[in-house]
Amino acid sequence: MEMTRETKLRRGELARALTAAGFPISDGTLSNMACRYRAALKAVQRINPDLKPDPLPEFGPRFKKFGRTPIYEWGDALDWAQGRSEEFVGRTTPTAEEVVRRDKLSKTTLADLGL
Repeated sequence: MEMTRETKLRRGELARALTAAGFPISDGTLSNMACRYRAALKAVQRINPDLKPDPLPEFGPRFKKFGRTPIYEWGDALDWAQGRSEEFVGRTTPTAEEVVRRDKLSKTTLADLGL
């Protein structure tokens, strides 16, 4: 199936599509994120009933409900996944220079460490 940004997907379909696009996630994880969002929103709306829903990235991609079924748009979900991912790195171990920059160590300290 050819997907456009407006393509509507159910939760399981979205999980498979995101995984195929290189963002491994299960439908259970998406469900968990959606439940946490709804719980957080209800808690905040008890304090401020006029609050409008504002999706937050840590709570998963935006979705609409069709009856009891959550419906996601492919474009929104892909944007969400890309926004959560980090830049590619060349290695997992920092170089001595990166350690100096990160920890603001002096060259003398590096020499003392034998680097």
